[in-house]
Amino acid sequence: MKNIILIFVLILATKSLSYGSENGNGFILQLQGGISPAVAQVVDNNLGYGFDFLVGRSFSPEFTLGLECGYYNFPFKLLNAYGAGRSVIGTIQYPPESHIPIEVVGQYNLDVGFNLKPYLLLGLGIAFDNFGGTALQTVNGNTTNITQYPMQFMKYEIEPGLGIACPISNESNVFVQSKFELEVRWDDYYIYLPIQFGINYKL
Repeated sequence: MKNIILIFVLILATKSLSYGSENGNGFILQLQGGISPAVAQVVDNNLGYGFDFLVGRSFSPEFTLGLECGYYNFPFKLLNAYGAGRSVIGTIQYPPESHIPIEVVGQYNLDVGFNLKPYLLLGLGIAFDNFGGTALQTVNGNTTNITQYPMQFMKYEIEPGLGIACPISNESNVFVQSKFELEVRWDDYYIYLPIQFGINYKL
């Protein structure tokens, strides 16, 4: 009896997915990666790299909604060191940092009447930033070590973006996209500017 019920459920699921695919709907798997320049509330020189993975659903040929998780590594971060009166007295090179965004992302596809398909993005969610190790402070040509204990911050994110997709089959697209990722925590903020290449597949 259990086997009969399982077979029945699988048949219904298959019919549901095929119906969704025929009507522009269906589940989406997406993988993207690239580089991510970052700027902060103070002068910052920080270039990271990493990837995102998205699982979502296409509700129509125009609209997709999904959950996206990613991991980005920033090898170093160079900030200004400030003295009395907020005057710049040198620089501080911070240890590597990891950036882990978790967002709900909506995508709206624009119909322009040819093979390349532009689209708009909007993501909302949270991110976890982790860092720790030894920072190097340079003032007047003299470098000293500053111990940075492991720390983790949770921040809120909003992420508009745009991209262009190119279909390679009825179920798959390759794409390039850029996003403006604003990350806020209390009176501090970061801006990430990821440029990504990826592929998605509709089940």
